[in-house]
Amino acid sequence: AAGVNLITIPLYLGMLKDEDYGLSMVVVSVLALLNLLSFGAQEATLYFAARDRSDSFVKVLSKWHAGAILLGILIMFAARAAGLGAALGLKGAEFERFQAALPAAALLWAAQFFCQWLWNLCRARLRFTLQSAHHALMSLGVPIFAWLALRAGGGLNAFLWAQALAWCLGCLCLAPLLLKESLKAKATAENCRY
Repeated sequence: AAGVNLITIPLYLGMLKDEDYGLSMVVVSVLALLNLLSFGAQEATLYFAARDRSDSFVKVLSKWHAGAILLGILIMFAARAAGLGAALGLKGAEFERFQAALPAAALLWAAQFFCQWLWNLCRARLRFTLQSAHHALMSLGVPIFAWLALRAGGGLNAFLWAQALAWCLGCLCLAPLLLKESLKAKATAENCRY
């Protein structure tokens, strides 16, 4: 991921233009604050799922993450409605571009947040190969989607929507595998009990 970033960030700078790249960094800073909504649930996934091998903790933590994602999206839309860009000192066209980018940013954050939880679940279940393969695909897929959006002439908004789409696809790939594995483990446990 670090190597890909070394290559793609200079490309993004040239394609996004300085003002849109600056705005994207403001968006990233706002999204970083939303990660506080985890309240340690990401780490709890590693601890409880690995220690107890129990789906009961995973179910509770999945509900926690679903609630955090919903709350994060609501916060982003409330911040947009309240004019977060103006509170950050943005004016004119910068304000408009920033405000327009917030829905895409909300979806991007939600998908990243969920993917991070799925990665932690992989680690807790000692599925390092799956986690590493998925991480490698995302490290390449997200920049490719973003580059294609910029190449097509999109600005900051298209850049964020493309990344959000890539992360959503990543969640859709990983979640069914983990669910299937969980159902298989549950069936095995039921069989052993009888």
